[in-house]
Order: sequence, then structure tokens, then C-alpha cells
Amino acid sequence: MTTTKLNAAALMTTDLVTVAPDSSLREAMELMQEAHVGSLPVVDDQDRCIGVISVRDILNSELEQVETEDTTRSRTMGSFYDPDTDAWRSVAIVGSIDDLPDREVREVMSDQVIFVHPNAPITDVAEAMVSQGIHHVLVMDSERRLHGIISSLDFVKLSLQTLE
Repeated sequence: MTTTKLNAAALMTTDLVTVAPDSSLREAMELMQEAHVGSLPVVDDQDRCIGVISVRDILNSELEQVETEDTTRSRTMGSFYDPDTDAWRSVAIVGSIDDLPDREVREVMSDQVIFVHPNAPITDVAEAMVSQGIHHVLVMDSERRLHGIISSLDFVKLSLQTLE
């Protein structure tokens, strides 16, 4: 397999789990748990990707609630791996997923989406991931229609294929 001619479309995963912007944080977290992923593309009713929501976004939202809420509920500490800082972070959690605030995904998501076009060479994909310090990149067309996602694991799989 010649990797120099591969483009994003050839490397991307197309079996995606997405969430709507009006979904609750609870629904988003449940989807992430079921799919074993740390983030979800946020897709509007016209099938355009308008953002990304991550476990970190939800936990930060929870942390804001803990800091601003005068509560007598017991707080527990939770931790999560933050790939942006390459470290584990601890956050105070008020309760369980069922106790997440009644907020919509659109209120917490990031609208700064790093993406590549389906025909982008994989070297451009790798450079984008390294320069942005991210572990996955969305594959979208010029109308922001989501085609797939490429993760650092996809590059590991590609490396194994070229070694065989």
C-alpha cells in the first residue's frame, strides 16, 4: 500500500456517532459511554457539523456548576485524561450522569472544529493533528457535511498495514 497517495477519505472511519445541538448533556454523555468515545460531532438538522462536544466540555460545565452552586450535596472527585495537556485532571462532581445540569449540548460544545476535506493528503491530516495537538480530526466537505473522522489510532493501524 502506497501511503503517499492516500487521502483522508481512504483513512477515515465512517461509522460515526453524532449528537444534535438541542440534546441534553446527559444524552451526550450516555452516547459517549455507549460508543466508548471521548467526544461527539454536533450535527444540526441540515446534517452540517456545527461543533464538537467532549467529556472534558461536560466535566468543565459540571465544575462551573459546582463552583457557582450553593449546595449541601456531597461532592466526589472524578478524573479524566486530558489529551490536550497529556495529563490526568481531577474535577469535583456533584453527582452522577443523572444529575448533570439541564443544559443543551449547544451551550457547552466547542464551535471551533478542526477538519480536513475528504481529498486532503494524509500528510496534511497528520500535520494538522500535530500542529493543533489533537488526537482526532473530522473529515468534512465545504458545506460542513460530516464524512468521517480520523484518529491517531487510524495512523497506528496504517503503520501496521505498511509493515506487513
